[in-house]
Amino acid sequence: MKYALTVKQALLFTDLSLLGCTRSHFKKVLGIDCLIRANDIFWNFDNDTEFNDTLLKNKTLDQAVTHFNTSLGKVTQNLENITKKIVSSKKMQSSNKNELFLLFKNYYGAYSLNMPFLFHYWNVESLLIGQLKEDFHAIFGEDSEGNLQQMLIPAHETYFAREKNSMQKIVDYVYKNKKLKSFILKHKIASIIRSLQDYSTLENLISQHIKDFGFTTTSLYLGNAMSKDDVVERLKSSLEDYSLVKKSEQSKLEKNATFYKRKLLKQRKSYPEIEKRLQLACELMYWKNQRLDVMFKSDFLIHPLLENIAAKMQLGFHELVYLRYGEILKWFKTGKLPKKQELAKRIKNYALYLKNGSITLLTNEKVYPRLASEKAFRAIRVSSKLIKGDIACRGKVKGNVRIVLVTEDIQYVKRGEILVTPMTRPDMILGMEKAAAFVTDHGGMLSHAAIVAREMKKPCIVGTQNATKLLKTGMFVEVDANNGIVKVLN
Repeated sequence: MKYALTVKQALLFTDLSLLGCTRSHFKKVLGIDCLIRANDIFWNFDNDTEFNDTLLKNKTLDQAVTHFNTSLGKVTQNLENITKKIVSSKKMQSSNKNELFLLFKNYYGAYSLNMPFLFHYWNVESLLIGQLKEDFHAIFGEDSEGNLQQMLIPAHETYFAREKNSMQKIVDYVYKNKKLKSFILKHKIASIIRSLQDYSTLENLISQHIKDFGFTTTSLYLGNAMSKDDVVERLKSSLEDYSLVKKSEQSKLEKNATFYKRKLLKQRKSYPEIEKRLQLACELMYWKNQRLDVMFKSDFLIHPLLENIAAKMQLGFHELVYLRYGEILKWFKTGKLPKKQELAKRIKNYALYLKNGSITLLTNEKVYPRLASEKAFRAIRVSSKLIKGDIACRGKVKGNVRIVLVTEDIQYVKRGEILVTPMTRPDMILGMEKAAAFVTDHGGMLSHAAIVAREMKKPCIVGTQNATKLLKTGMFVEVDANNGIVKVLN
């Protein structure tokens, strides 16, 4: 979106996402003298030629991506380390306002350094994948993109993979215990929760899973931590789909995929330059998603600090995260805050408007800027029967659309529906497990949706630009991820 951010997420995060993209931050984390220019704000910088020229100045594409990956890794690890120090210091519940101020500044100092990567990651991915598509076409010909998808896996184990493996251990344990499996399949979630004390091993497995991955159902200050109900619901669903025959078939598929990948690896060894570039893409894929996971987890872990500050402000936590960063800093110095009526307006709806280098907060939708890019969206023919995007994971499936625009919507996804969203995030995993396919407005072959789709072996089309605009919940569609097309059938 150009000129204005009108989003349903915590204002504190949106404000930081803009403040973190100042020239000083770009210079500090990337050594690049480039920023969001006056009057411009884009979530997706795919075609930002000025940034491309700056990024590639005196560097080859491989060198530029290596630098980007290294820089992204450093700020991500720094935020993780700062968070650990704050949590281990046990000062988050301090009654000393100065101590709280220092913790707050320290945390958000590290947090804001992640923000330049929020916007310009897409540009780097676009440059790198564009080159890899050419590389793979030279090697494999017509099926080059299919082969490229096979090889694009995160360079290291992601939080998603760890959480999936942890959940699978719970499912495997229950499946092998016939009495326990029968009990869980026959009873409702509430009854199972009440009876967990009679199954201590299962209770311990669930508790450990929540301890390790409870943050994955939250999103940038919003949403609730993973509960026992969430885990048991997934357990029941997994058991219903779980059979030795299916497991055997899955094992066969995985063996075939492994054989196919080994064959590709053998072919790739003849092209060391392309092999190196592919590894850079896998590193980029990992760090892009790791950065977001670390931010989600860090926000979750410092929740007590924000709750403590909110209590001292005589606000609820939900009200605090609709303050702007500068307003919180001002409170530490003067004790002054916006009125509660103003916060209520922000929670209902807000926009941040960037003009002439300054950011203005708007809460009256009638005065939101109506500019060229927004008009272009309104000009799209809603009656269009065809939506096109990039293939992230091949396959073809039909189903009813489920539009998910905010975290709260993910609970409504039903088994077999087509999840359509601007872009997927870690907190959507419960709905993604139920969905038959994913379609996103934004993202590319290295996006979160692409990773999860390939792990779950579900059709996925990304970067449609307009799927959430043209489709509505309940529409019956065909997702043809072999050709990158979504077709409305009713």
